[in-house]
This record gives sequence, structure tokens and C-alpha cells, in this order.
Amino acid sequence: MPPKEVKQEIRIALFGPSASGKTTLLASYYGNQQANSFEEEHGYRLAAEDTSDGNSLLAHYYRMENGQFPLGTSEFHEYKFGVKVHGMHEEGLRVVWYDYPGGWWENTPKDESEKEMRRAAFRKLITSHVGILLVDGSRYQTDGIKYVKHLFSMFRNEIRRISDEYAQNGSPVAEGFPNQWIIAISKADVLSSEHTIQNICKQIVMQAEDEMKGVAKTMGSNSFGSQYLLLSSVRGEGVNVTDAHVYVGLQLIAPVALCSVLYELAHKAKRDNGGAGFFHAILVRLAGLADLIDKLDDFLPPKFQVLTKILQALEIKDGLDKGAVHYREKMNAAAKKGKAVEAVANAMKSELSAPAAEKAYYKNQ
Repeated sequence: MPPKEVKQEIRIALFGPSASGKTTLLASYYGNQQANSFEEEHGYRLAAEDTSDGNSLLAHYYRMENGQFPLGTSEFHEYKFGVKVHGMHEEGLRVVWYDYPGGWWENTPKDESEKEMRRAAFRKLITSHVGILLVDGSRYQTDGIKYVKHLFSMFRNEIRRISDEYAQNGSPVAEGFPNQWIIAISKADVLSSEHTIQNICKQIVMQAEDEMKGVAKTMGSNSFGSQYLLLSSVRGEGVNVTDAHVYVGLQLIAPVALCSVLYELAHKAKRDNGGAGFFHAILVRLAGLADLIDKLDDFLPPKFQVLTKILQALEIKDGLDKGAVHYREKMNAAAKKGKAVEAVANAMKSELSAPAAEKAYYKNQ
């Protein structure tokens, strides 16, 4: 019997304090992207691998369609979504979300059972490829940079706490947290017009430098604070959802995460000749992001071996200057040939080269 083929999988750890919009984000991410209208426009859809997870997220989504924000959650949860190109039954990429409860930042474990629950969650978190830290756009709108500095300090302290807790129980962290991080500004629909993703990035880098360095040092990440993504899960007004079908940036989460992994692997390779090139154009502002790696298997750590095929299928050396329509056509052609991974890779490139992406994503280095 031939060995079972490894599914291509990107693992994302989602962090954010209570009321920052994590539950709304997940519900909108799933609800909008598995809708027929999304599939017709973008050419692919999401499918939840666990039916109960899908139903739970849809219940939140339908609540938003009725004008109500979903209630927050207080437990760690793992969600698995399959990305399937239109006309294909096979998924070309699995997106795994680790949802870390914001309440854990604010409350100590009530008993040993909860302590073990948090340790188990951390064991999964360190397998993530990319971390996303949500900055509450509503709080940022009212409190400015003071809120961001406070958030970074809280996050640093939580990382220290769970790392120490894990180590004290005889299991020191071998791999640590993800090196690649995206600072995502949630609830972008409430931000005033001057709050572009570039301006937010510049303010954070200039005025929260010390706090940002503290987080980076605690996690051992040399890239924390370099990537920013503007997100809006719904259009809201006060405590009401006015339109659950209007969103910003959700379709970019998986593509940007994949490019973050490519960036990390390129820097791990450090090869002087053969197989290295220049990644010239992701959204213009991503020029110089990463070197092209032709032979990933030469150096891939075990953590990244579930992404070999999708990263190679991205064909980064071709750039993104041919536009979204071109990659949509390549996606459809690959789907007709039954090449699920190649089809999804081109779907990701199509999202990255679309005009909406330039407004929502920014990398400062």
C-alpha cells in the first residue's frame, strides 16, 4: 500500500484580548467564504472538516445576519478548514486555526484542570506556522497608541506566563512560538479615513517600539511588528451588525500567512547560489520580501514539511504582476486537470494581486 499523501496545511494561532473580535472574525471568515456568492466571485470555498464546528460558526454568522454580534468564547479551540477550488472535491490546502481565549490573559487558572487545559493548548500553539495578534480597532480609534502599548505589554506577560508554566512541568519549550507574526487591526469598519494600514503601522513602530521589542524578545521572533493587516468582519454600528456580508481582508489571511512562511524559509536557507532569486512584487510594497527557494526539501524543518507542495506551487519567481484575472485562469486550468494544490496556489496568488489587497496589507521591511 503506498504511503498516505500528506495534506498541505497552514497552521495559524489567533490571539486577542476579550472583546477584540475573535469570535466575530472566525464566524465571518467561515460564513462569508463558504457562501455561494463568494465561490462565484473568487473561485473557491471553505469547508469545515468538523460538521459541529461548521454549524457552530454558521450559528454565529446567522446571528450576525440578524443584526447581533456573537457571544464571545472562553475556551481554546482548534478549527480545520479545507480550501476547495470550484468544481473540485479535493481540498488543496487545509487552514488550521488555534483560537486562544482572551480571558486567559486576564484570569489565573481556577484549578489544576484548567492549568492542564492551558498547557495542552500551548503544546499545539508552538506547532503554528504564523501567529496573528488582534488589535481592537474600536479601542485603537478611541484610545490610540496607549491602548496598543498596553496590549503589547499584556501579551508579553501572557507569553512569559504560559512559557514558564510549560517549562516548570518538565517540558521546556523546544521550538517556541511562531517566528512569523501578523498584527491585525480588527473592526476596521469603525476607523476614520486617516487610519490607513500604512499609517497605523508607522505609528505603532514609532511610538510603541519598546513594547514591541519586549514581545519580540520574549517570543524569540525577529519579525514581530513587520506585518500589518486591516480586518473588518462585518459592518457594524454600536452594538448592532448592519451588514454581515461586508468585510475587509478576510480572504488575505491564508495567502499572507503562506508568504510569511516562504519569507521565513528563505532566510533559513541562506544559500549563495542556485535556487535563490528575488521576490519582486507582492502588492508592490512587498518587493524584496523573500528569496525564491526551489528545493525546499533540502532544508525544511519537520514543522514545515506539510507545506512543501503548496509553497513550490506558488512559483514565486513569476511575481504577481500579471494580475488577479491571470491567476484565476491558471487556477481554473489546474482544477480541470485535477491538480488541487496547484489550483489553490493560484487562488492565493489571485487574492494577493487583487487591488483590494494593497489597501489591507502592509509590510514595513
